[in-house]
Amino acid sequence: MTDSTRFSCTKCEFLTTELILIKEHFNNKHRIFLQCEHCSYKTRYESTLKIHVDSVHNKIPFFCTDCEFKSTQKSSLTRHKKIKHENVLFFEQNKEKSYQCNFCIFNTTTKRNLNQHINAQHKNKKVHCQFCSYYTNDKSNLNQHISQKHTSSKLCCSLCFYTTSRNSYLKNHIKKYHV
Repeated sequence: MTDSTRFSCTKCEFLTTELILIKEHFNNKHRIFLQCEHCSYKTRYESTLKIHVDSVHNKIPFFCTDCEFKSTQKSSLTRHKKIKHENVLFFEQNKEKSYQCNFCIFNTTTKRNLNQHINAQHKNKKVHCQFCSYYTNDKSNLNQHISQKHTSSKLCCSLCFYTTSRNSYLKNHIKKYHV
């Protein structure tokens, strides 16, 4: 892309030379928000609004059968059970396959996951993207970010400003927002 390439907003007179800025402008200025009927909460996504209504207004409780944990979201209860109860049984049965963090109670089945955990939770080792302000604790996450955000092989939605490097993401986007 050359410096002379300009992106213009289809809804107003905004112009920029950077694709990310036109996307941010469109999302911030022209995207339609859904409003909660009970309060002032707004979001762009129906699924997020449903989670909000269920957790804040309907107060739907989910209780763990193994301990005192409770949640307003089923996904939180499921995550809790996997982390606190299922993993404990798995690691007790498969001790030879587990890697224990020396700094906390974290266990995993791979050395790579243990190293990622230690870097993310116990070290301030950050790797920075050379093209933007993105940073992460894991080099493979950085490589994935660069591949998805900064490579020239982009797939563009013909109905909006969405771009991606993965065909499956584009198909899901079109189904979610345009069908």
